[in-house]
Amino acid sequence: MLKKRTVFILGAGASTPYGLPASLGLRDAICDSIRRGEAYNDVARLFHPDVAGNLNGFAQDLLDSGISIDEWLGRNVQDKNYRYLGQFLISRTLCRLENPTAFGTAYGQGKDWYGTLWRKLKPKTIEGLQDLNAVFVTFNYDRSLEQALMTMARATFKGAAEKTYEECAMSIPIIHVHGQLGRLPWQRNLDGSPSREYGPSDNAELVLQCGSKLHFIGDKAAEDVFEVAKAHLRKAEEIHFVGFGFHPTNLRRLHVDNLGTHDIYGTSVGLGYRDCENLSKGTNVFGKQVNLHPERVETYIHNMVDGWDD
Repeated sequence: MLKKRTVFILGAGASTPYGLPASLGLRDAICDSIRRGEAYNDVARLFHPDVAGNLNGFAQDLLDSGISIDEWLGRNVQDKNYRYLGQFLISRTLCRLENPTAFGTAYGQGKDWYGTLWRKLKPKTIEGLQDLNAVFVTFNYDRSLEQALMTMARATFKGAAEKTYEECAMSIPIIHVHGQLGRLPWQRNLDGSPSREYGPSDNAELVLQCGSKLHFIGDKAAEDVFEVAKAHLRKAEEIHFVGFGFHPTNLRRLHVDNLGTHDIYGTSVGLGYRDCENLSKGTNVFGKQVNLHPERVETYIHNMVDGWDD
């Protein structure tokens, strides 16, 4: 377990070592699939002909906006056709990129921060998963973290009952503030989400169901989840922003100006000079200095997160 009550806030950069795209990368992958005509047949079969007929217009508007698809859909919530199409295209793209072999690839490249974190958490028994002193608040839709933790738990503690694995893994607080791409088969069905194995899927109907559970800025469902996240942040002794872009809207939604005396750390890979300079000052949106580190995520976790056995 960790020495302090720790909340990890995960942005898109936390999932990129495992083959998932960052925010603008997701936007570009969706638009590329539309340009190449790869998404048309699925959209034509699942949506109204007018939606399929405007697929290229959707892609052009998204590109012209210059922002991520998540932010763009959040600003256009009144356009239901764009919303449902966007949910489906996000789900379609990411469901095809979830790859169980990516964990081994990341390890071979020295980028497997999930493995490094597991060694910091270091539960002594499978039941130790219920007391890790760690909470994860993720802005990502993919389930790579859950899959990695369950895979490592099964490999570390052989021979436990299946129900024990499931109950202990489910006890790790992982909060997807914008929803997730369906539940893994071992996860309890709390919100009607479809069950889907971790791995690439081109089942359009299943992908559509998974996409329907994704949330955007302004959604009531998203705001309810943010309340849960904020409750954990208020109890934290240490907060780590991992692969996070520090978008002002997301920071305001987390109420980072109300974090008290908590120690706040984060990775700075991909941030601009001015962003880093602003975050290093006590006059930023946090009202205090954020301790930024330029290392890649795996190195950051190794150096900055304290486990009891370090």
